[in-house]
Amino acid sequence: MIKRHYLFVLIIIILSGCASRVDQGQVVATVNGKVIYLKDLQRELSMRVRQDPSLVPDQTVLREITETLIERRIIIQQAMKRNMAEEESFVDNIRLFWEQTLIRDFIEYKSRQFDSYIFVTDKEVEDYYDILEREGGAELPPFEKISPVIKARLEETKRLQAFDRWLKDEKKKSRVSVHEETLAELEEK
Repeated sequence: MIKRHYLFVLIIIILSGCASRVDQGQVVATVNGKVIYLKDLQRELSMRVRQDPSLVPDQTVLREITETLIERRIIIQQAMKRNMAEEESFVDNIRLFWEQTLIRDFIEYKSRQFDSYIFVTDKEVEDYYDILEREGGAELPPFEKISPVIKARLEETKRLQAFDRWLKDEKKKSRVSVHEETLAELEEK
């Protein structure tokens, strides 16, 4: 219960836009006393440009984004008035999103660490190409064209293997207990 309360407080802080921070920058709009900053608009614009690189950030687009941010703020305020952030399903969804994001970010962090010592030799690329030639029924592109793809695939394979080794080592160091009775009860149902 305490963990759920802690998560709820964290969610409220996040949703309130961390209003305790001092200078957030220029104000774009205010909704029922809650400020939407220029950095919020810029973040949304950046996300939209990543999704659609042809997007031109003219006044129409900026006003459209501003309206979207205002509407979101209104919806969030109405949901908060109805204590929807305290509902178990909401808290569970936030926890799941948080866990998935944390796992993804950690895997990316470990991949960058592995990149500092993982390498693929030209011989490994050639050997892999030879295996593909022997086992494959289809005609392969010339070695020079496909070698960068092979190298990237081998690097990714080595990264995954390194991560698996790391995880196994961490699992051995961790205190893990599986409650077999609980699992057995689930099987019976």
